[in-house]
Amino acid sequence: GIGPYTAAAIASIVFGERVGVVDGNVLRVLSRVRAIGADISSSRVRGVVQELVDVLVDPDTPGDFNQAIMELGALVCTPSTPDCGKCPVQNVCVAYRVDKGRDNQGKLCHEEKIISSIDIPCIENCDLCLEKWDDGIGVVNFPRKEKRVVVKEECFVVCVCEFDGSMYCLVKRPPEGLLASFWEFPTLPVTHNEEEILNEFLESSPMFIDCVTQFKGRITHSFTHLSHTYSVYHIKCKPSSESSLQSMFPGRECKWVGSDGFYASAVSTGMKKVFKLTQTEETNRGKK
Repeated sequence: GIGPYTAAAIASIVFGERVGVVDGNVLRVLSRVRAIGADISSSRVRGVVQELVDVLVDPDTPGDFNQAIMELGALVCTPSTPDCGKCPVQNVCVAYRVDKGRDNQGKLCHEEKIISSIDIPCIENCDLCLEKWDDGIGVVNFPRKEKRVVVKEECFVVCVCEFDGSMYCLVKRPPEGLLASFWEFPTLPVTHNEEEILNEFLESSPMFIDCVTQFKGRITHSFTHLSHTYSVYHIKCKPSSESSLQSMFPGRECKWVGSDGFYASAVSTGMKKVFKLTQTEETNRGKK
């Protein structure tokens, strides 16, 4: 399909319509000219830059203007090594003036009078300001782009062990790290074949002899930098003492609880999702 950039380029270059083109080069040039320090990938900044370029575009030759500002960004106002000495808009560039120490007072913001035809005053709690200037990189302080959070994906086999139709095995997590000291169903990291991991677990205790095992589905639970996928198995087993359970999980507390005891324990939202899934009558696959 035709997006905003292509539509504006066609309208201005082919049909001579007064509309500005916004691409990565234009975003970079105008974020420096106007010292726009907010995240360049945000819709807020893109909207402001679109307003700016729509005002700046030459009404007589809009296509030439758009191609010129894009070329300025590509050849002169480059991402990491801008050649400010050759820049034709150096005298109106706020980032350049700040870099030379003429406007470095507190927060840095685009100025009302730098380009007289545009009026975007800096207000209290302005969301376009750069909060912190790095002297070591000069005008490259602009544009600013938020670093993407890399989400690590981890997979687990979760064994909901139940006996007598009402009692469930819980194991306490270590006192440090993610979800420290929370209670959970036996949760096994997937380091190799999932079925092999489950079978190894079932062979670890006599309470699983002649047990009934049912795959209930998969649940995805997200943290800030983590995404956990739980493959949930409902295991109806024989009763076992808590000391026997602890032999399966050395150094960790274990207990049997009923439904009320489960919710009364410190359990994570992810484990609550797991428990809810096991209460369904039919097998569910791919549930999130």
